[in-house]
Amino acid sequence: MSDPRNESRGINDINSSDKSIYKDRSEKVKNFTVHIEDDSDYDQIAYNAEQPVYKGEIYFANHSKSSNQQVGVTRPQPVRTQQQQRPSSPTRQTPPPSKKNKKKKKKGVLSASIKVLLSIFICTAALSFIGISTVNDILAIGRDSTPVTIEIPENATTDEIIDVLADEGLIEMPTFCKIFYDFESKIRKAKEPEYVTGLVNVKANMGLEGMLNRIKKNQSSAETVKLFFPEGWTIEKIFNKLEEYEVCDSDYLYDTIKNVNFNYSFLSSAKQNNSVKRYLLLEGYLFPDTYEFFVDSNASTVIETFLTQFDNKWTDEYTERATELNLSIDEVMTIASIIEKEAANAEQMKVISSVIHNRLNNPVQYPTIDCDSTGDYVTNSVVPAVGETKADVFMNYYNTYRCGGLPAGPICNPGQAAIEAALYPDDTDYYFFQHDKKGEIYLARTNAEHNRYKNEILLNNAG
Repeated sequence: MSDPRNESRGINDINSSDKSIYKDRSEKVKNFTVHIEDDSDYDQIAYNAEQPVYKGEIYFANHSKSSNQQVGVTRPQPVRTQQQQRPSSPTRQTPPPSKKNKKKKKKGVLSASIKVLLSIFICTAALSFIGISTVNDILAIGRDSTPVTIEIPENATTDEIIDVLADEGLIEMPTFCKIFYDFESKIRKAKEPEYVTGLVNVKANMGLEGMLNRIKKNQSSAETVKLFFPEGWTIEKIFNKLEEYEVCDSDYLYDTIKNVNFNYSFLSSAKQNNSVKRYLLLEGYLFPDTYEFFVDSNASTVIETFLTQFDNKWTDEYTERATELNLSIDEVMTIASIIEKEAANAEQMKVISSVIHNRLNNPVQYPTIDCDSTGDYVTNSVVPAVGETKADVFMNYYNTYRCGGLPAGPICNPGQAAIEAALYPDDTDYYFFQHDKKGEIYLARTNAEHNRYKNEILLNNAG
């Protein structure tokens, strides 16, 4: 059945193919009688609810429902004109959004997109910063080359040492450095290394692995160098050679011997014997020998290598003999260092030792031992390091023409022959000795005899 409401569509709502039909129908509409009735007329008409009777009327009024309208009775709806026609609910469409709404929607989408992009940018920047900082910690790109002294606790683990490095500002990302080191150790199947204890000098530009390697007791560098250190060398000469062959910077070595407390029993008397007046505590205990070192070793390991060798060379018999002579180990080493410097050869060592012991045992008549080498030590080793003003103080403690008895400490690092000569001197009654330019020794019992030899030596040297 056709919808009577379609009869009233305007001509603009009909396509060209239907215009003829519309014309015919429009002529018929003109003959229709339009009835306008009151709402009361509807109340008197009964309609079949299932099949309402339609008589072709057109209703313009939009009547309100009567309060007396019966339930189940359907009132015919008035037919609307073209201007009044409303689309039926099934065909009703949502009106297109206004430009303002479109702008708001577009702005909301852009805002959400910006937030997402900003979040991605922040995350990327954060990850990039962490990654770059961690790489710099490992590779030390653009890091400072200034030496930094750090203290390593006893039995420290790698993680604890990384925390120490971070506290000192040597690395920036300790957590990620730990992750990197653990990952690398698992790949290499490496065990937890053993580290030195005490003060260690490192540089930020060494990188994480370089600093950890410097702190290890057993270095992981494959490159080694074998060096010989002769008897009678001072610490200054030893450190210069170690630096020359890239074993360790001399600055690190000096800082270590001044600040690290090496726990060896033979050092106990050195720490007690005028330690305040000593120039370098370990002078005399870096045992002369041939050593093989890793290139770029840590200073503590290098120093301990010398001290361990001294510990191996110093025997219980030496300790017993020092006790018999009423001398400490440090006093024996001080005598040995003077013998090492004064003797022209090993054969002269024990007789020179006898002169020193004789004078020490007769302090009233010979309050000073008058050995030139003690003053030379200050002039040649101390003055270049601290300057003449400060060195003059050490001259009072070391120059045996000024100070009574033995100097404040050893003046070089003596070898085994000099140590044994200090412990087992010849039995003589000499109190003086001197050499000519060829190294021949002149021994004297009295000062007058000694002066006579002096004049003879001067004549021989002049000729």
